[in-house]
Amino acid sequence: MTKTNNPMKAKQTRKQTTKKAKKPKRKQNRNATMPCCLKSPHSYLDPFVSSGHVATGKAHAPYLMVESVRRWDLNVNINYQAMVYVTFTSTSTRGWFVTWTGANDAAGYNIVCTQLDTVRPTHVAQQRLGVEIRNVQNLLAQTGYVYSLVTNDPVAVTYAADNGADNATRITNASITALANKVSSSVNTRVTTSLQSSRVPVRRICTTTNEDFLWQPYQYVDPLNNNANTLYEPALDAADATFSQSAVLIYIPTVAAQQMYNITMRSQDGCRFEPDHAMFHASKHAPILPSDVVAKIHSSAHNNSHNGELAPKVATPSEGFMSKVGHFFGEVEGAAESVGRAIPRIGQAIYNTVSTGRALNSLRTAAPYIEEVAEAAPLLIG
Repeated sequence: MTKTNNPMKAKQTRKQTTKKAKKPKRKQNRNATMPCCLKSPHSYLDPFVSSGHVATGKAHAPYLMVESVRRWDLNVNINYQAMVYVTFTSTSTRGWFVTWTGANDAAGYNIVCTQLDTVRPTHVAQQRLGVEIRNVQNLLAQTGYVYSLVTNDPVAVTYAADNGADNATRITNASITALANKVSSSVNTRVTTSLQSSRVPVRRICTTTNEDFLWQPYQYVDPLNNNANTLYEPALDAADATFSQSAVLIYIPTVAAQQMYNITMRSQDGCRFEPDHAMFHASKHAPILPSDVVAKIHSSAHNNSHNGELAPKVATPSEGFMSKVGHFFGEVEGAAESVGRAIPRIGQAIYNTVSTGRALNSLRTAAPYIEEVAEAAPLLIG
């Protein structure tokens, strides 16, 4: 080997031998998502968490999702008790709330879906229905308990004589007392202190227990008429008799000091319309799953409904059928499941950009996994 006498050539040779070859950059897959667990059936059917068409085991005509929200304050005076009853009917009512002393009949009003009344569908079906209650009294004055029960047993309410001058709901003292005893003695009843409810609202959902009665002809009732309560009451009795939906009962025993509760009812209803209706062409088909999978979804959600807000938000290994639900929300196998699992972890910063629309396109290109991505994302965070 001969040594070169050219110093410039020697320098170039040393530079070439010491220079490392650059590795080609790996292309990042922007569609890749971080795996985590699927939502539980209870969260899937919780209107405070999820939205969009609920999977069905039967082929149905296309329909539109209509969400109704009703919020109000319930004032419970000294020596008074209170009861909230929530269930699905084929009218705009979703139950009632009353107060009483135990010496006379209970009096209150129906819980009405005002948004549902504005669209006037031909048929209606329960998709998701739930209620949330929290004590908003001054912290130092909070006292008492909140009893909550989800049941598919007959509630059997006996309504008192109607006053034609108003649309108030009245229940006989014997009937409401028996109902209070039913709630306070049930093994599935959860007892929460008012102080606890002020920090974490007590939440319960209604579940579908018989899909044979899922679709019902919609019956319009003008909630402002004085006879509205007498038209709502038979609808509540019919819902109680069909055993097609569970019911939520929230009972507040006698309080020693005045208490104020804030209640939120959220209802998501499937609505069908006449072909000439302005909203008919906005209707969509629900994803269709095997009937046994749909039955497991509703059954598992009902079993966990007794736990309310303490129910697991993530599907357990035994609830592997939820992966089929995630798959049917997407067009590519696995894409819907992986993206759906990543949504709860996108964080507040990502949500802020999603809500302003800056990152909405990037989420949609990840996978066409859900019908209302813009609505679902904020509900799943937190």
